Amino acid sequence: MPITRRPLVVGPLVLALVAGCGSPLTPPPLASPTVAPSPASSPAPSAAPSAEASIAASASIVVSSSPTTGAASWHMVSLPNQASIISLVDITAGPNAIVAIGGTGPNGAGAAWSSGDQGQTWNEEMIPADSRTPNRIVAWGEKFLVAGAGEFDCPHPFALQTWVRITGAVWAAAPDSPIFCVGGSAEVAVQDGKAVLVGTGTGDVPFVWSSSDGLRWTDGSSAVHPDMAPQAIVSGDAGFTVFGSSPTGPWALSSADGSTWTIEALPGNQGVSILAAFLREGRAAALAESGGAVGVLSKDASGAWLTEPATGLDAERVGRVVAIEDGLVAVGGGEVGPAAWVSAEGTAWRAVELPTDRNPGTILTGALAVGRRAFLIGQTSTGGRAVGVIWDGTASLLAP
Repeated sequence: MPITRRPLVVGPLVLALVAGCGSPLTPPPLASPTVAPSPASSPAPSAAPSAEASIAASASIVVSSSPTTGAASWHMVSLPNQASIISLVDITAGPNAIVAIGGTGPNGAGAAWSSGDQGQTWNEEMIPADSRTPNRIVAWGEKFLVAGAGEFDCPHPFALQTWVRITGAVWAAAPDSPIFCVGGSAEVAVQDGKAVLVGTGTGDVPFVWSSSDGLRWTDGSSAVHPDMAPQAIVSGDAGFTVFGSSPTGPWALSSADGSTWTIEALPGNQGVSILAAFLREGRAAALAESGGAVGVLSKDASGAWLTEPATGLDAERVGRVVAIEDGLVAVGGGEVGPAAWVSAEGTAWRAVELPTDRNPGTILTGALAVGRRAFLIGQTSTGGRAVGVIWDGTASLLAP
Protein backbone atom coordinates (compact mmCIF):
# COMPACT_ATOMS: atom_id res chain seq x y z
CA MET A 1 0.00 0.00 0.00
CA PRO A 2 2.25 2.79 -1.16
CA ILE A 3 1.99 6.19 0.31
CA THR A 4 2.39 9.28 -1.39
CA ARG A 5 3.96 11.92 0.03
CA ARG A 6 4.15 14.92 -1.93
CA PRO A 7 6.07 13.46 -4.11
CA LEU A 8 6.87 12.72 -0.65
CA VAL A 9 8.94 15.67 -1.06
CA VAL A 10 12.26 16.14 0.59
CA GLY A 11 14.03 19.17 1.77
CA PRO A 12 13.89 21.73 4.53
CA LEU A 13 10.15 22.42 4.43
CA VAL A 14 8.85 24.84 7.05
CA LEU A 15 5.73 23.86 9.05
CA ALA A 16 3.75 24.81 12.12
CA LEU A 17 0.79 22.62 13.04
CA VAL A 18 -1.83 23.52 15.58
CA ALA A 19 -2.17 20.55 17.85
CA GLY A 20 -5.24 19.22 19.56
CA CYS A 21 -3.21 17.34 22.11
CA GLY A 22 0.33 16.89 23.31
CA SER A 23 2.79 19.32 24.88
CA PRO A 24 4.13 22.45 23.18
CA LEU A 25 7.14 22.07 20.93
CA THR A 26 8.87 24.52 18.66
CA PRO A 27 7.96 26.51 16.66
CA PRO A 28 5.56 28.57 18.84
CA PRO A 29 1.77 28.40 18.48
CA LEU A 30 0.32 30.03 15.41
CA ALA A 31 -3.20 30.92 14.47
CA SER A 32 -5.32 28.37 12.71
CA PRO A 33 -5.73 28.99 8.98
CA THR A 34 -8.64 29.70 6.77
CA VAL A 35 -8.64 28.92 3.07
CA ALA A 36 -9.56 31.64 0.64
CA PRO A 37 -12.86 31.25 -1.25
CA SER A 38 -12.43 29.22 -4.39
CA PRO A 39 -13.45 30.34 -7.86
CA ALA A 40 -13.87 26.66 -8.61
CA SER A 41 -16.96 24.61 -8.26
CA SER A 42 -15.90 23.04 -4.96
CA PRO A 43 -17.02 24.73 -1.73
CA ALA A 44 -14.47 26.70 0.25
CA PRO A 45 -13.23 24.93 3.37
CA SER A 46 -14.29 26.07 6.79
CA ALA A 47 -11.65 27.39 9.14
CA ALA A 48 -9.78 24.82 11.17
CA PRO A 49 -10.39 24.85 14.90
CA SER A 50 -7.87 26.63 17.07
CA ALA A 51 -5.84 24.64 19.58
CA GLU A 52 -3.50 25.23 22.45
CA ALA A 53 -0.24 23.61 21.39
CA SER A 54 1.73 23.63 18.13
CA ILE A 55 4.34 21.41 16.61
CA ALA A 56 6.38 22.28 14.13
CA ALA A 57 9.29 -8.03 -22.66
CA SER A 58 11.08 -10.01 -19.95
CA ALA A 59 14.79 -10.75 -19.42
CA SER A 60 16.66 -13.68 -17.88
CA ILE A 61 15.95 -14.68 -14.30
CA VAL A 62 18.60 -14.04 -11.67
CA VAL A 63 18.50 -15.52 -8.18
CA SER A 64 19.01 -13.30 -5.13
CA SER A 65 22.71 -13.22 -4.27
CA SER A 66 22.14 -14.43 -0.72
CA PRO A 67 19.37 -16.42 0.94
CA THR A 68 17.45 -14.52 3.60
CA THR A 69 15.44 -17.24 5.29
CA GLY A 70 16.05 -16.89 9.00
CA ALA A 71 18.68 -14.21 8.56
CA ALA A 72 18.02 -10.96 10.42
CA SER A 73 20.13 -8.84 8.09
CA TRP A 74 19.94 -7.25 4.66
CA HIS A 75 21.41 -8.82 1.52
CA MET A 76 21.91 -7.09 -1.78
CA VAL A 77 19.99 -8.71 -4.65
CA SER A 78 21.76 -9.37 -7.95
CA LEU A 79 19.25 -8.18 -10.55
CA PRO A 80 19.33 -8.99 -14.27
CA ASN A 81 21.74 -6.61 -16.04
CA GLN A 82 22.61 -5.12 -12.66
CA ALA A 83 25.51 -3.08 -14.04
CA SER A 84 23.18 -1.09 -16.31
CA ILE A 85 20.70 -0.09 -13.57
CA ILE A 86 21.26 3.53 -12.57
CA SER A 87 18.21 4.05 -10.35
CA LEU A 88 15.48 2.23 -8.45
CA VAL A 89 12.77 4.61 -7.28
CA ASP A 90 9.74 2.64 -6.09
CA ILE A 91 8.57 -0.87 -5.25
CA THR A 92 5.18 -2.43 -4.47
CA ALA A 93 3.42 -5.79 -4.39
CA GLY A 94 0.24 -7.11 -5.97
CA PRO A 95 -1.53 -10.43 -5.43
CA ASN A 96 0.93 -12.37 -7.58
CA ALA A 97 4.04 -10.26 -8.06
CA ILE A 98 6.44 -7.73 -6.60
CA VAL A 99 7.41 -4.99 -9.06
CA ALA A 100 10.15 -2.37 -8.72
CA ILE A 101 10.71 0.48 -11.17
CA GLY A 102 13.68 2.62 -12.12
CA GLY A 103 15.99 3.52 -14.96
CA THR A 104 18.79 1.91 -16.92
CA GLY A 105 21.87 3.49 -18.52
CA PRO A 106 23.08 5.41 -20.18
CA ASN A 107 20.07 7.73 -20.35
CA GLY A 108 17.84 6.38 -17.59
CA ALA A 109 15.38 4.55 -19.84
CA GLY A 110 12.41 3.29 -17.85
CA ALA A 111 12.47 -0.33 -16.75
CA ALA A 112 10.86 -2.64 -14.23
CA TRP A 113 11.97 -5.72 -12.30
CA SER A 114 9.40 -8.28 -11.16
CA SER A 115 9.35 -11.30 -8.90
CA GLY A 116 6.60 -13.90 -8.65
CA ASP A 117 8.18 -15.83 -5.78
CA GLN A 118 8.54 -13.30 -2.97
CA GLY A 119 11.85 -11.95 -4.21
CA GLN A 120 13.73 -15.21 -4.67
CA THR A 121 14.13 -14.63 -8.42
CA TRP A 122 13.71 -11.51 -10.56
CA ASN A 123 12.92 -10.70 -14.19
CA GLU A 124 13.71 -7.50 -16.02
CA GLU A 125 10.83 -5.91 -17.95
CA MET A 126 11.15 -3.04 -20.39
CA ILE A 127 8.61 -0.25 -20.04
CA PRO A 128 7.56 1.20 -23.43
CA ALA A 129 10.33 3.50 -24.66
CA ASP A 130 9.88 7.15 -23.76
CA SER A 131 12.02 10.12 -22.77
CA ARG A 132 9.98 10.21 -19.57
CA THR A 133 10.93 7.90 -16.72
CA PRO A 134 8.81 6.22 -14.02
CA ASN A 135 8.89 7.33 -10.40
CA ARG A 136 5.74 5.97 -8.69
CA ILE A 137 4.02 2.58 -8.83
CA VAL A 138 0.86 1.22 -7.18
CA ALA A 139 -0.75 -2.20 -7.39
CA TRP A 140 -4.24 -2.11 -8.91
CA GLY A 141 -5.80 -5.53 -8.58
CA GLU A 142 -3.82 -7.78 -10.91
CA LYS A 143 -2.45 -4.72 -12.71
CA PHE A 144 0.17 -2.12 -11.77
CA LEU A 145 -0.13 1.60 -12.48
CA VAL A 146 3.03 3.67 -12.92
CA ALA A 147 3.41 7.46 -13.09
CA GLY A 148 6.48 9.27 -14.33
CA ALA A 149 7.77 12.45 -15.93
CA GLY A 150 10.56 13.89 -18.05
CA GLU A 151 11.44 15.99 -21.04
CA PHE A 152 8.91 15.80 -23.85
CA ASP A 153 7.49 17.67 -26.83
CA CYS A 154 5.65 20.30 -24.77
CA PRO A 155 6.08 24.08 -24.54
CA HIS A 156 7.91 23.75 -21.21
CA PRO A 157 9.29 21.14 -22.39
CA PHE A 158 8.35 18.70 -19.64
CA ALA A 159 5.49 16.24 -19.32
CA LEU A 160 3.95 13.57 -17.15
CA GLN A 161 3.23 10.05 -18.36
CA THR A 162 1.51 6.91 -17.09
CA TRP A 163 1.95 3.23 -17.90
CA VAL A 164 -0.04 0.14 -16.92
CA ARG A 165 1.38 -3.34 -16.46
CA ILE A 166 -1.63 -5.21 -17.79
CA THR A 167 -0.59 -8.79 -17.24
CA GLY A 168 2.70 -10.56 -16.81
CA ALA A 169 5.38 -8.45 -18.45
CA VAL A 170 2.96 -6.75 -20.87
CA TRP A 171 3.01 -2.96 -20.50
CA ALA A 172 0.86 -0.25 -22.11
CA ALA A 173 1.74 3.45 -22.30
CA ALA A 174 -0.80 6.25 -22.15
CA PRO A 175 -1.40 7.82 -25.57
CA ASP A 176 -0.06 11.32 -26.16
CA SER A 177 -2.37 13.93 -24.71
CA PRO A 178 -2.05 17.68 -24.04
CA ILE A 179 -3.07 17.06 -20.43
CA PHE A 180 0.36 15.56 -19.70
CA CYS A 181 2.09 18.84 -20.64
CA VAL A 182 1.25 20.18 -17.19
CA GLY A 183 4.66 18.76 -16.24
CA GLY A 184 5.84 18.66 -12.66
CA SER A 185 5.56 15.51 -10.58
CA ALA A 186 2.69 13.36 -9.39
CA GLU A 187 1.46 11.04 -6.67
CA VAL A 188 -1.04 8.31 -7.46
CA ALA A 189 -3.61 6.17 -5.64
CA VAL A 190 -6.20 3.63 -6.73
CA GLN A 191 -9.42 2.30 -5.27
CA ASP A 192 -11.66 -0.26 -6.94
CA GLY A 193 -11.99 0.80 -10.58
CA LYS A 194 -10.72 4.36 -10.25
CA ALA A 195 -7.22 5.88 -10.22
CA VAL A 196 -6.41 9.42 -9.10
CA LEU A 197 -3.25 11.36 -9.99
CA VAL A 198 -2.39 14.57 -8.11
CA GLY A 199 0.52 16.97 -7.95
CA THR A 200 1.93 20.34 -8.91
CA GLY A 201 2.92 21.04 -12.49
CA THR A 202 5.27 23.48 -14.11
CA GLY A 203 4.64 26.99 -12.81
CA ASP A 204 3.20 25.58 -9.57
CA VAL A 205 -0.06 24.66 -11.27
CA PRO A 206 -1.98 22.13 -9.15
CA PHE A 207 -3.76 19.24 -10.80
CA VAL A 208 -6.20 16.47 -9.80
CA TRP A 209 -7.00 13.85 -12.45
CA SER A 210 -9.00 10.64 -12.47
CA SER A 211 -9.03 7.62 -14.76
CA SER A 212 -10.77 4.29 -15.15
CA ASP A 213 -7.91 2.62 -17.02
CA GLY A 214 -4.79 4.50 -15.89
CA LEU A 215 -4.06 5.63 -19.44
CA ARG A 216 -6.73 8.22 -20.28
CA TRP A 217 -7.27 10.94 -17.71
CA THR A 218 -10.07 13.36 -16.87
CA ASP A 219 -9.06 16.75 -15.48
CA GLY A 220 -10.73 17.56 -12.17
CA SER A 221 -8.35 20.31 -11.15
CA SER A 222 -11.19 22.76 -10.50
CA ALA A 223 -11.47 20.98 -7.15
CA VAL A 224 -8.39 22.85 -5.89
CA HIS A 225 -7.57 26.54 -5.77
CA PRO A 226 -4.70 27.84 -7.96
CA ASP A 227 -2.48 28.54 -4.94
CA MET A 228 -2.89 25.08 -3.42
CA ALA A 229 -0.18 22.41 -3.73
CA PRO A 230 -1.32 18.76 -3.59
CA GLN A 231 1.45 16.80 -1.88
CA ALA A 232 0.11 13.37 -0.89
CA ILE A 233 -2.82 11.06 -1.54
CA VAL A 234 -4.20 7.94 0.12
CA SER A 235 -7.14 5.70 -0.69
CA GLY A 236 -9.30 3.33 1.32
CA ASP A 237 -12.82 2.03 1.69
CA ALA A 238 -14.10 5.61 2.08
CA GLY A 239 -12.48 6.73 -1.18
CA PHE A 240 -9.61 9.15 -1.77
CA THR A 241 -8.06 11.85 0.40
CA VAL A 242 -5.53 14.37 -0.90
CA PHE A 243 -3.41 16.45 1.48
CA GLY A 244 -1.51 19.59 0.61
CA SER A 245 -0.29 23.05 1.55
CA SER A 246 -1.29 26.59 0.68
CA PRO A 247 -0.49 30.19 1.68
CA THR A 248 -3.25 29.96 4.29
CA GLY A 249 -2.42 26.55 5.69
CA PRO A 250 -2.74 22.80 5.07
CA TRP A 251 -5.90 21.28 3.67
CA ALA A 252 -7.57 17.96 2.85
CA LEU A 253 -9.59 17.09 -0.23
CA SER A 254 -11.82 14.02 -0.05
CA SER A 255 -13.88 12.08 -2.58
CA ALA A 256 -15.79 8.84 -2.49
CA ASP A 257 -15.45 8.30 -6.24
CA GLY A 258 -12.42 10.34 -7.36
CA SER A 259 -14.65 12.76 -9.26
CA THR A 260 -16.65 14.84 -6.76
CA TRP A 261 -14.49 16.48 -4.09
CA THR A 262 -15.00 18.19 -0.74
CA ILE A 263 -12.31 20.42 0.72
CA GLU A 264 -11.61 21.40 4.31
CA ALA A 265 -8.93 23.34 6.14
CA LEU A 266 -6.60 21.57 8.58
CA PRO A 267 -4.91 22.87 11.74
CA GLY A 268 -1.79 24.87 10.95
CA ASN A 269 -0.47 27.81 8.98
CA GLN A 270 1.29 28.49 5.70
CA GLY A 271 4.46 26.81 6.93
CA VAL A 272 2.88 23.36 7.04
CA SER A 273 4.15 20.85 4.49
CA ILE A 274 2.80 17.33 4.06
CA LEU A 275 5.31 14.49 4.02
CA ALA A 276 2.95 11.56 3.55
CA ALA A 277 -0.62 10.34 3.63
CA PHE A 278 -1.68 7.03 5.14
CA LEU A 279 -4.60 5.20 6.74
CA ARG A 280 -4.92 5.15 10.51
CA GLU A 281 -7.67 2.92 11.89
CA GLY A 282 -9.23 3.08 8.44
CA ARG A 283 -9.26 6.90 8.33
CA ALA A 284 -7.01 9.15 6.27
CA ALA A 285 -4.12 10.77 8.15
CA ALA A 286 -1.05 12.78 7.20
CA LEU A 287 2.52 13.11 8.40
CA ALA A 288 3.51 16.77 8.34
CA GLU A 289 6.69 18.75 8.95
CA SER A 290 7.85 22.22 9.86
CA GLY A 291 11.35 23.40 10.55
CA GLY A 292 12.45 19.92 11.55
CA ALA A 293 9.42 19.26 13.79
CA VAL A 294 7.16 16.43 12.68
CA GLY A 295 3.57 15.64 13.60
CA VAL A 296 0.56 13.57 12.59
CA LEU A 297 -2.73 15.08 11.44
CA SER A 298 -5.67 12.73 11.95
CA LYS A 299 -9.36 12.72 12.79
CA ASP A 300 -10.75 11.60 16.09
CA ALA A 301 -13.93 9.56 16.47
CA SER A 302 -16.06 12.71 16.22
CA GLY A 303 -14.47 13.73 12.94
CA ALA A 304 -12.42 16.63 14.33
CA TRP A 305 -8.85 17.07 13.05
CA LEU A 306 -6.16 16.78 15.70
CA THR A 307 -2.36 16.88 15.68
CA GLU A 308 0.09 14.78 17.63
CA PRO A 309 3.86 15.23 17.86
CA ALA A 310 6.08 12.59 16.26
CA THR A 311 9.36 11.58 17.86
CA GLY A 312 12.46 9.73 16.70
CA LEU A 313 12.39 10.93 13.07
CA ASP A 314 15.04 13.21 11.52
CA ALA A 315 12.93 15.20 9.05
CA GLU A 316 15.95 16.73 7.31
CA ARG A 317 17.09 13.29 6.15
CA VAL A 318 13.68 11.92 5.14
CA GLY A 319 13.22 11.60 1.40
CA ARG A 320 10.01 9.61 1.39
CA VAL A 321 7.53 7.84 3.64
CA VAL A 322 5.71 4.69 2.52
CA ALA A 323 3.07 2.49 4.08
CA ILE A 324 3.80 -1.19 4.64
CA GLU A 325 1.65 -4.00 5.99
CA ASP A 326 2.10 -3.12 9.68
CA GLY A 327 2.99 0.56 9.66
CA LEU A 328 5.12 3.22 8.00
CA VAL A 329 8.71 3.36 6.79
CA ALA A 330 10.59 6.61 6.26
CA VAL A 331 13.65 6.39 4.00
CA GLY A 332 16.23 8.81 2.75
CA GLY A 333 19.80 9.78 3.41
CA GLY A 334 22.34 12.54 3.19
CA GLU A 335 26.04 13.25 3.26
CA VAL A 336 26.56 10.82 6.13
CA GLY A 337 24.80 7.98 4.34
CA PRO A 338 21.37 6.33 4.11
CA ALA A 339 18.72 6.40 6.80
CA ALA A 340 15.49 4.57 7.56
CA TRP A 341 12.94 4.59 10.35
CA VAL A 342 9.80 2.59 11.08
CA SER A 343 6.62 3.43 12.99
CA ALA A 344 3.32 1.74 13.74
CA GLU A 345 1.12 4.87 13.59
CA GLY A 346 3.41 7.76 12.67
CA THR A 347 4.00 9.19 16.14
CA ALA A 348 6.82 7.05 17.57
CA TRP A 349 9.69 6.12 15.23
CA ARG A 350 12.72 3.89 15.61
CA ALA A 351 15.80 3.64 13.41
CA VAL A 352 16.00 0.61 11.11
CA GLU A 353 19.06 -1.59 10.84
CA LEU A 354 20.76 -0.63 7.57
CA PRO A 355 22.48 -2.82 4.98
CA THR A 356 26.13 -3.32 5.82
CA ASP A 357 27.21 -3.22 2.16
CA ARG A 358 26.29 0.44 1.79
CA ASN A 359 28.52 3.46 1.34
CA PRO A 360 28.20 7.12 2.42
CA GLY A 361 26.71 8.04 -0.97
CA THR A 362 23.80 5.59 -0.64
CA ILE A 363 20.26 7.00 -0.59
CA LEU A 364 17.21 4.86 0.14
CA THR A 365 14.15 5.55 -2.02
CA GLY A 366 11.57 2.93 -1.05
CA ALA A 367 10.59 0.01 1.17
CA LEU A 368 8.21 -2.94 1.12
CA ALA A 369 7.16 -5.72 3.49
CA VAL A 370 5.35 -8.75 2.08
CA GLY A 371 4.62 -11.76 4.22
CA ARG A 372 7.87 -12.81 5.86
CA ARG A 373 10.12 -10.72 3.62
CA ALA A 374 11.18 -7.10 3.55
CA PHE A 375 12.84 -5.01 0.86
CA LEU A 376 14.72 -1.73 0.67
CA ILE A 377 15.55 -0.03 -2.61
CA GLY A 378 17.87 2.85 -3.36
CA GLN A 379 20.83 4.21 -5.18
CA THR A 380 24.46 3.68 -4.30
CA SER A 381 27.72 4.34 -6.10
CA THR A 382 30.30 1.99 -7.54
CA GLY A 383 33.43 3.17 -9.25
CA GLY A 384 32.17 6.73 -9.24
CA ARG A 385 28.84 5.99 -10.96
CA ALA A 386 25.28 5.62 -9.68
CA VAL A 387 23.80 2.13 -9.34
CA GLY A 388 20.24 1.20 -8.41
CA VAL A 389 19.96 -1.68 -5.94
CA ILE A 390 17.50 -3.83 -3.97
CA TRP A 391 18.21 -5.30 -0.55
CA ASP A 392 16.08 -8.07 0.91
CA GLY A 393 15.76 -9.54 4.37
CA THR A 394 13.28 -10.87 6.89
CA ALA A 395 10.13 -8.87 7.62
CA SER A 396 11.28 -8.39 11.22
CA LEU A 397 13.77 -5.82 9.95
CA LEU A 398 10.87 -3.47 9.19
CA ALA A 399 8.68 -4.40 12.15
CA PRO A 400 7.50 -1.27 14.03
